[in-house]
Amino acid sequence: MNNLLRKLGFKPNLSGYVYIMEAVNILKKSKKRIRIMDVYEKIGKNYKMPKNSIERAIRYSINIAYKDETLKKFYNKKPSSSLLLKDIIFNLDMFKEVI
Repeated sequence: MNNLLRKLGFKPNLSGYVYIMEAVNILKKSKKRIRIMDVYEKIGKNYKMPKNSIERAIRYSINIAYKDETLKKFYNKKPSSSLLLKDIIFNLDMFKEVI
């Protein structure tokens, strides 16, 4: 996961990078469908942050990574955080050229 995010242009020094990794882990472990805002809330509790701050940090990381040409190869426009997380979990094959 770490390697994939870095190759897609995500910066490990940003808090959103850590939150993306944690969101992917929460979503992978979930046995049932879970709302993305509930995921942000879980992460927020772990870091004592409001869920909107978690969402903002993830969006900011996506904005920074989208400026990198690698992420643009996979998305015509900047992906939403929920789309990116879904693709990392369920459509990992789409990123096979950078893995």
